[in-house]
Amino acid sequence: MRHCEEVKGKFVQLRFKGSPWLLLASKDQHAFHNQILAHFLTEQQIPHNWRSPEVLNFDYPQLEVIGGGKFLLDWGRNEMVLSDNSMVYGRFDETLLRESIAQVGMPWAGLKFEIR
Repeated sequence: MRHCEEVKGKFVQLRFKGSPWLLLASKDQHAFHNQILAHFLTEQQIPHNWRSPEVLNFDYPQLEVIGGGKFLLDWGRNEMVLSDNSMVYGRFDETLLRESIAQVGMPWAGLKFEIR
């Protein structure tokens, strides 16, 4: 059972150890793209630090931040819209994103994706 029909948030697109990744966070989880990335770095035990509230430092050659944006996930309509860009990391790579989406598993496999 899904807790809510509609989820809004931000995402960060990256390449980690040679594979494409898409990190999603609802508005309630993280307000900024660099906070999403910091959470991921912590989970992966990758050293990082904040140079300022806006600037996240890390040095990990197997991690490339590609870009970011916003998402709207509507479970009722079985749809996810990806749009906008990150002020810190720039716009996501649409071609890579489409390729990644084509390979996703459940529960994402049944979703219709729209990129704006």
